[in-house]
Formats: sequence, C-alpha cells, structure tokens
Amino acid sequence: MIAKLKPRDRIQTPVTNLSEFNTESDVEQKLVYPFLVHPSFMDIPSEWVRTKEYMEPTEIDKGAGKRVGYIPDYSVWRSGFPLLVVEAKRPDEPIEKAIREAHLYANRINNRYPPNVNPIRYVLACNGEQFALAPFDSETELLYAKAVDLRPGTDILAAFKAILNKDEFEKRAQEMNVHFQSRRFTRVPSLLTGTQVTEQLGINPFAQELFPTSGKRPTRRRTTSLIAAMSRPRSAASMARCSKPI
Repeated sequence: MIAKLKPRDRIQTPVTNLSEFNTESDVEQKLVYPFLVHPSFMDIPSEWVRTKEYMEPTEIDKGAGKRVGYIPDYSVWRSGFPLLVVEAKRPDEPIEKAIREAHLYANRINNRYPPNVNPIRYVLACNGEQFALAPFDSETELLYAKAVDLRPGTDILAAFKAILNKDEFEKRAQEMNVHFQSRRFTRVPSLLTGTQVTEQLGINPFAQELFPTSGKRPTRRRTTSLIAAMSRPRSAASMARCSKPI
C-alpha cells in the first residue's frame, strides 16, 4: 500500500534541527521527504515518490539470515521503473547503517531485472544529521553532507542535485523503456480485409522471467499457416464432429 503524500504546494522546507527528530518517522517526514520534493532542493515530482512500498518477504541480509518484509522508506519511480531507494534512520543510528541497508534494497530490486540491467543507479541515506549518496554497487564512492549544510545556493546541494533531479530520472526511465522495447514485429494478413497488419509486441520482463516462452512469437510461416487453417471451409461431416459435446 502506498501512503498518500502531500501536494507540492503544502510542502514545508526540510527541518534540520536535531531536537525535532525523536523517531525515524520524524526524519522521514520532516527532513527526507521535503528534501526530495521541495522546489528549492531536489524538486522531484511528488507523484514519483513512493513511501513504504511493500515488496515480498525475502532474505535481503544474508548476514542476519532472516526473511523480512522488504520495505524501503522511500523510492522514486518513473514510467513503472524504480530509480532510487532512500533509507532513513534516527540521529542516534550511524549513517553507515542506513547506506548499507539502502544498498541491500537496491541490489535486491536490480536483481529482478536481466543481468546488467540496473534501473537503480544510486541510493540515498539520511539519519537526520547527515545525508549520504552513493552508487548502488559501491560502498566507498560516497558523497557525504551535513543536513544543515545542504542549503539552496551551496555547492554541496548542487552536487546532490546534479544526480538526484527529475531530468536525470526522466532520462533514465527513457533508457529503460528503450531497452525493453521490442524490436520484433509480426506481419499477418487481416482475417477481415486480407491486408497486412503490423503489430509491435512488447515484452514484460517480469512475465518473461516467470514464463520464459512468453517472449517468443510464432514464425511468419507458422502464423500464416494457422490463419489459413482457420479460414479454410469445413465439410459438413467435419462440422458435425465439431458440434458433438465433449
């Protein structure tokens, strides 16, 4: 279930006063969400941001050896693709823990796609005091910043916004759409007009993963044969046999 988010015209500016963060939820609602969607910060459309998006229980942390409900605090989606995972923690929890969990979540999602197709390229973490931004597959190439230093007009905010902005997410979503767009076409005669009908067949990568043959299509020769067989007049004896109850 996706929680209802606030309209953009009611979004407050991010709160950076640590005394206001008593729980993880405080960090999420008072700092992280405004940071993502406020026009003076990341300016990501609120309809792209999902909170507490539930995913099936899975063993995401082999070290703990537990199967838990996979619930990232926030995720950014565009055109049906997950593009960013955001993890929040309380100020008394280390930022390293938040970024580690964000990496686990991102890799779990990326693993649902074909090899080398990773819709999520970056993860973001925050513990109320600090933000950390990193590639999904690196725990060393991190961009750290104190929350109080991420102010409009600063170089550090510009560095975050160069990666986390709606134009970059839109571009990434378009890349994913192109990747999954089928370049295979089927041309068959119309049963009604006899003219050629061209239909582009898209492939759902998740359905293809469950049913490997779902992405295959009949050859043109086989398709034409099927249509010819369906259109061929039947004899009276054949029609009588077909009308018998099974």
